[in-house]
Amino acid sequence: MKILLACIAGMSTGLLVERMNESLIKKGRNDISVQAVSMDKLDKDFVQQYDVVLIGPQARFKAPAIQKMCAEFNIHSGVIPMDIYGNLDGERAIAFAFQLSNDGENHEP
Repeated sequence: MKILLACIAGMSTGLLVERMNESLIKKGRNDISVQAVSMDKLDKDFVQQYDVVLIGPQARFKAPAIQKMCAEFNIHSGVIPMDIYGNLDGERAIAFAFQLSNDGENHEP
C-alpha cells in the first residue's frame, strides 16, 4: 500500500510520516510506503501513484476538492483525526489509512 499525507507546507506532516515509518519498521511492514507532500504539488498525476491520501487537519478546508480528485481515480482519502495528528501517533495513522482503504469511504472526522 502506498500512503500519501498532504498538508499545507508538508513540514509538520513530515514528522507524522517519520513516526509512521518507525512503526512500519518495527512491524517489518516493508510492503507499505508513506510520503508527505505539500498542497502545491498535489495534482491528478501525483495522486494516481497512491492508494490512500491522508489530509492534514490544518488543510481541512481543501478536503472536498482533494477528495473529489481522489474519487475520480478510486483512491481513498480522509482528513486525519486531530488526536492522531496532534499526538504524532504513527501506528494509529496507519490504522486510519487501512480503515479508509478497507471500507472504501472518504472520511472527514
